[in-house]
Amino acid sequence: MSALDPAFVLKPGGRLSPLAGLDPALAWRHVTAAVARDSLDLEAQVRRILLACAHPALQPRLFGALIDLFLALGSHGEALRRELTERCAPLLEAEDAQYLMRHLAGGLHVGQPLPAGSDAMADPCIAGTAALVAQQRVALDERSTLEEATELLEHGDLEGARALLEAAVLLDPDDAALAGELQMIYRHSRDEAAEQAMVQRLRARHGRLSAPWSSHDA
Repeated sequence: MSALDPAFVLKPGGRLSPLAGLDPALAWRHVTAAVARDSLDLEAQVRRILLACAHPALQPRLFGALIDLFLALGSHGEALRRELTERCAPLLEAEDAQYLMRHLAGGLHVGQPLPAGSDAMADPCIAGTAALVAQQRVALDERSTLEEATELLEHGDLEGARALLEAAVLLDPDDAALAGELQMIYRHSRDEAAEQAMVQRLRARHGRLSAPWSSHDA
């Protein structure tokens, strides 16, 4: 049986604990996209932290997820920040746990220095040198569009992933993998207007809808 789609399982107002049947990577991307859209979506923030707690493959991202919550709340929500930090502390590096504990009272604010390598989505800083960034760009160019879009989604750049996939689908509307990923973004973001606009662009450019988009011919 295929894994459940987070878009239909992780409903607002539902249980916050991870649900059976969800693919952890899909669930992570879903809640990360929700946090990217609205950093004060506390339900999505908490779900994201609990997912990282529950799945070993996501635990390296736990510290960054907690940092994102701290940055979203600023000096507010100390009780929530404290509860989650204390719950997650055994899974964090000792220095990371101590860092969060030190900032429970005052919170964190966008613009202040953050620990290197926190992998926080809301951290605007870029660590490294220009040479390293250039080398990373070369590596990105060698990867497939789908891999690039997946990485953008994992870092919360929903709009960037969508734009990348839309451009690729316009060039190759028969690619089912690209179409499926783009359609998933539309579904998860509940942006029917954007999907309909894409359908119209495909019709205008190619004069037809290919198989991955045939449901829109009905």
